[in-house]
Amino acid sequence: RSYFVKGDAHGGRAVWLPDTYQELRALVRRPCKGQELGPADDAMDAPPRLVQESIDSVLWDGRSIMVRVFMVALRRGRTRLSADRGRWSLGLPPPAYELHVYDAPLVTQYPGQVRDSASEDLVLRRNASELEAFARAELARQGRRTETNWFTDVFMAEARSIAAASFAASATPWPWDLPQPAHSGDATDLMKAASLEPDGAFLFLAQELLLDKEMRVRLIEYTCVPADIHGLQAQFSNLPWTRAFAEELGAQLASLLLRNA
Repeated sequence: RSYFVKGDAHGGRAVWLPDTYQELRALVRRPCKGQELGPADDAMDAPPRLVQESIDSVLWDGRSIMVRVFMVALRRGRTRLSADRGRWSLGLPPPAYELHVYDAPLVTQYPGQVRDSASEDLVLRRNASELEAFARAELARQGRRTETNWFTDVFMAEARSIAAASFAASATPWPWDLPQPAHSGDATDLMKAASLEPDGAFLFLAQELLLDKEMRVRLIEYTCVPADIHGLQAQFSNLPWTRAFAEELGAQLASLLLRNA
């Protein structure tokens, strides 16, 4: 197995790929038995915070694949402040949360293991139709049965399942449901439990997925979206589908937010 270490920085700007377990443990300040550590590197802009197992992507023309599935989390319902009772008064309909998943992902091919470490001129962008064609060819090469519509019936079904599980797991309990004493759980839950987003609040994000060598869908992380869309603009002239993709994504988001207003 191989691992990489991430610092508290956006994207791939703080990623280390240690060659040995000794180097890995030194990065996270947990040395092997008998290993001596030098002083911590205080000059690091984003000290190591997280260790993740490295999963090799299936290769498409010699490049790794990452798929971004765009989604929107909405807070529906209305609230108002009850001044005489000194707390929120839940309206009708009461506050609730919804997750909407856009059904057309953005696919990128890139050299190496880390997308953000790849030079932008070596990154290729693909659409869902091209991903479907590649998947069918790769499954046939592996001697495996190909679904009639792999993209919809396999890939997107798994992406939605992962998103739903992540969305449900992100819920914050009510104050009275927190572990006792309160500090025995996540300290941030105590702050979030008494909070409520403003009416009409939303979060636009992207789910980053990887296809491993067995063509299984694997979650990398969730990330913000604007940089992904901005990167498409550079290819409006040579990849005509990118302009339509960006405009359709924007129109769908605007329509969703207007319905929630």
